[in-house]
Amino acid sequence: LSVSHDLVIQRATVDRASAGKRQALAAMLPVLSASATYRLNDEEVKLGDSVVKRQHDIFGSMRLSMGLFDARALPSLSIAGQRVDQATLHLRSLREQIILDVAVAYYSALTAEQLEGIAQRAVDARKRHLAVAETRLHARVGVILDVERARAELHRAEGDLIEATAQVAATRDGLAIAIGRAPPLAVTLTRPESHQPSTLLADEAATRARTHRLDLQVLRAQTRIMDDAEFVTWMAFVPTLSLVGNLDFSQASFNKTKEVTPSLSITLGWTLYDGGYRYAQLREDAANIREARARLAQRELAVVADVRGAIRAIQTAKAS
Repeated sequence: LSVSHDLVIQRATVDRASAGKRQALAAMLPVLSASATYRLNDEEVKLGDSVVKRQHDIFGSMRLSMGLFDARALPSLSIAGQRVDQATLHLRSLREQIILDVAVAYYSALTAEQLEGIAQRAVDARKRHLAVAETRLHARVGVILDVERARAELHRAEGDLIEATAQVAATRDGLAIAIGRAPPLAVTLTRPESHQPSTLLADEAATRARTHRLDLQVLRAQTRIMDDAEFVTWMAFVPTLSLVGNLDFSQASFNKTKEVTPSLSITLGWTLYDGGYRYAQLREDAANIREARARLAQRELAVVADVRGAIRAIQTAKAS
C-alpha cells in the first residue's frame, strides 16, 4: 500500500475535492480588496488657491463585498462535501482492491510452485516407470511397446514440468509487481493457515454485498451528486442579493473636499437571458443523472453475479 501509484493518484483526488469544498465555502464569505494608484501628471494646475490637478496624484480604495442571498451557495457547498466523501470512499475501495490483488497474486504464485512440485514428482515417477520397463525388457518378460510408451509419458511429463517452471516465474514476477518490487522476487512463499469459510446463502451474500460494497457506495454517492447538481442549476434562475461597501482615499482637490469617501450599496441581480446556457445545463444534468443511475444498476447486477460466482468457486474448490 505504501508504494502504490494508484493510491497516490487517488489521495491527490481527495486533496482536490477538499480544496473544492474550501472554495465553495469561500464563495459564501465576504471578500475584502484594496488598491492604490500613483499618477504623475505633466504639470500642476491651480485655480486661485485651489488645486485643480496635482502633479503628483495619489488615490486608493478599499472594497468589501458579500453575498446576502444566493440560492446556489448552500447546494454547491453540499455537493463539494459529497465529492470529498465520494473520493474518500473510492480511496478505501482502492485500498481493498489492492489488498485483494496482492492476495490473488500470492496464492497464484504459491499454487504455481505446488504444481511445479507435482510436475517434478511426475517426472521422477515416469523415470522409474521407464527403468522398470527397460529392466523387464532386458529380462525378456516385457515388450518394446511398454518401453516406448513409458518414454513417451516421460517426455510429456518433462514438458509439463517446463511449463510449470515458466508459470512459477511468471506468477512470482506478477507478485513482485503487485507489492511494488522489481522482479525477480527473492522471497520464500509459505502456505498460510487455512480458514474454513463461513457458510452463506447466495441471496444473503448478494444482499450484504449491495449494502456494504464500497464500489457501490461510490456510485450511489455519484448519483446523489448528479441529483444535487441539477438542483443547483435550477437555483441559477433565482435572483441574487449582494452587499458592497467602498472606501475611497484621495488627496483633497478642487472638486474633492473629502479625502475619505465611504459608500454602501445593495444590489439585486437577476439573469433574465443567458443565451440558453442554463437550459442546456439542465439537459446535461439530466443526461448525467441517467448515466449515473444506469451505471449503478449495471454494477449492482455485476456484483450479484460476482458473489454467486465466488460462492460456486468456493464450493467447487472444497469438493475438489
